[in-house]
Amino acid sequence: MLIRICGACLVLIASCGIGLRLSRNLSERLEDLKTMKRLVIMLRGEIKYANTPLMDAFRTIGRRMKPPYQDFLIQISCLIFSRVIQ
Repeated sequence: MLIRICGACLVLIASCGIGLRLSRNLSERLEDLKTMKRLVIMLRGEIKYANTPLMDAFRTIGRRMKPPYQDFLIQISCLIFSRVIQ
């Protein structure tokens, strides 16, 4: 009987742990999506209202963003620049 109770407790604890981990993953994903939405809004503003060329808009917004997005935007800016020169 004691083994069954211990087994049930282990199953309950493991299920809670899995649920918390999945919840944290979804929260991180939501934050990433919010950041991407903010990035697109900033890009649209740079292009539409400031009349900034696409290459400069990516570079300007890349400087404002945090590292994973910053590197991505600056790389895109460099790729556009290399295509324009060719």
